[in-house]
Amino acid sequence: AVTNKLLKFVEAQLPKHDILLLSDYAKGVLPPQTLKKCIALARKKKVPALLAPKPQDPSYLTAIKGISLLVANRQEVITMSERAGTLEQACKRISKSVDSPLLATLGAEGMYLVDPTGTAGQFDAHARAVADVSGAGDTVAATLSLALAAGLSLAESTDLANRAAGVAVSKPGTTTVSPQELEQVL
Repeated sequence: AVTNKLLKFVEAQLPKHDILLLSDYAKGVLPPQTLKKCIALARKKKVPALLAPKPQDPSYLTAIKGISLLVANRQEVITMSERAGTLEQACKRISKSVDSPLLATLGAEGMYLVDPTGTAGQFDAHARAVADVSGAGDTVAATLSLALAAGLSLAESTDLANRAAGVAVSKPGTTTVSPQELEQVL
């Protein structure tokens, strides 16, 4: 009953928004079947859907096929790839499998963006001094969503999100990044 209410809410809200951000914390709200239905609703309404996953095993990929953009950290990439091959090989395999770009967040190593054709790019980290990495992934997902919804390209959005993460990790605790802080690092 709760899942049906959630799906009806998502369907009703999609026409009012430019992007759907799904952030899965594996707490039961977004199990694979619910994610699959949310992605299908977004595709039907022609609203891009971005997913920050919390995969439990490689079968997660089946449910998220067709997501507009997948944003995963190193451990999530490893889980989805069954620990096979290099990180770059795993990212390319996952991107091809879900038929969407994958942005792998790699902490001090920056970010790695790959699309289903295998085209890839590396974005160096922008952290000045790391105080706390809590919330960095959420900062990336939120900034990417906002930038994409505003019409920036995927590469421009990734660069902006990377810079926002650099600001976020330079502050203690889970924190926000203000427009002024982001302007300073641009």
